[in-house]
Amino acid sequence: MRLAARTDARHAEIRDGLRDLGLVVSDTSRLGGGYPDLHVSLAGFAALVEVKSPGGRLTPAEARFAESWQGPLIIARTLREAVDQFYELRRLAGYAPDDPLWYRAWEKGGPPR
Repeated sequence: MRLAARTDARHAEIRDGLRDLGLVVSDTSRLGGGYPDLHVSLAGFAALVEVKSPGGRLTPAEARFAESWQGPLIIARTLREAVDQFYELRRLAGYAPDDPLWYRAWEKGGPPR
């Protein structure tokens, strides 16, 4: 099995940005074996997030994981993509039809700093 790849500034930006918005984020990037980079949760809903650079593709191990995973999985290249996909998956799962506070804060100009 290949060792987990190093993370980059994009990974840190997305991880830290999600945390700044109030989500609970575990960095799982060192697990390897195709497991996604982040485990993200908010108020009873959780999803895995694979961080990719622009134009980046899933590795064969990541693609195998994605095919077998039976829960929410997000592939994000920006913080905005991660937030939008998490919010949409959370909504589709039946959580709070109105915008949670962290999402409204995002709409008003970005994550709180």
